Amino acid sequence: MFAKCLQCIKCGKEFPLNGKILTCPNHNKYYNYLEIKYDYNKIKKFPLDGKSPYKYLPLLPINKIKVTLGEGQNPLIQICVKNGANI
Repeated sequence: MFAKCLQCIKCGKEFPLNGKILTCPNHNKYYNYLEIKYDYNKIKKFPLDGKSPYKYLPLLPINKIKVTLGEGQNPLIQICVKNGANI
């Protein structure tokens, strides 16, 4: 996982990525947003291979098991048009 911590956008205080703290307790409910801080040096070395949207999963700050219905990378199908009507 490439996320290092959560950081308050107002005061800069850092919090661990444990899922227990989702907002900064130092501010009222309108200014308590946290942003995810990443280790960009590690991300630069990470190969993004594959066709699935789940190739980006290691970049997200979650440790959940993925569930898929086979979505993503759908083929393009050419539709023939004859006399203005799709066939």
